[in-house]
Amino acid sequence: MNDQAKIERTIKLMLLLSGSFGYAIDEISKKFDISSRTVYRYIETFKNAGLVIEKNNNGYWRIEKNNSQYKELHDLLQYGVMSLKKEQINFSKHQE
Repeated sequence: MNDQAKIERTIKLMLLLSGSFGYAIDEISKKFDISSRTVYRYIETFKNAGLVIEKNNNGYWRIEKNNSQYKELHDLLQYGVMSLKKEQINFSKHQE
């Protein structure tokens, strides 16, 4: 897998875990077609980056949103998405 695909998967997993619902390791594994061990490695990477990852009593994982690292990351991702949308609009205008 190339670096771009890994980054894309990392971002998608981060967005999934930052949603309103938690997910079990096997659900994440199936959704991304990766091993359970790989899911745990991603979770550990997120923790090392300063995100707070919680596992509730039912075994569902999610990112704690009341954390400064999460807020900074969320703002950065939102900025990136907005920038991409602007670039796509500008590109479309130049194609016409």
